[in-house]
Amino acid sequence: MGFFVTILVGFAIGYAFCFMQRGKREERLHDSWRQRLTQAETQARALRDDLKAAREAGAGGPQGGGAAIDELRQKLMACESERARALAEVDRLKGAGAAARAPAAPSARLLESEAAARAAATGIPAADADAAPDDLTRIKGVGPKLAGLLNELGVFTFAQVAAWTQADIDRVDERLGSFKGRIRRDDWVAQAKTLAKG
Repeated sequence: MGFFVTILVGFAIGYAFCFMQRGKREERLHDSWRQRLTQAETQARALRDDLKAAREAGAGGPQGGGAAIDELRQKLMACESERARALAEVDRLKGAGAAARAPAAPSARLLESEAAARAAATGIPAADADAAPDDLTRIKGVGPKLAGLLNELGVFTFAQVAAWTQADIDRVDERLGSFKGRIRRDDWVAQAKTLAKG
């Protein structure tokens, strides 16, 4: 009987030791992904600033194109993609523990990050990272379907729509399919400026 108790105690101690080591390994992995997320966010912020400065300097010419701006857009899209990946991994590792270790469903932040990457790729100004999404259906001419389409393009706030230039309107309008022409016809920019003020 004493031998059986000794084996049982030894097994319990071994299990506890392995569990503690696994927790430390997961913590190091979580810290590593958190560091990658911070780096990606810092780099994305810097690229957004560079892109804004290039646009203001007119490096892209009257149409907002140009090699310098296109290169910055591509870098920002890659950076946003890395940020989204790191964010998803941090969220997954945060949730891993008591529950099964299945990958987490994409979070709202991940979906917004992917949309921001698409917005950067299309040249549409991205939403402020801290801004809460607005109900875009409050803009006359924007229904639920159109609001979903705008979200897919990375447009979430009235402030984004209010800041659109003529070139931005043209870029968004090209992607609206059967809704093309609504932006100018219903004057979304003016409506968004009013709604953004509260």
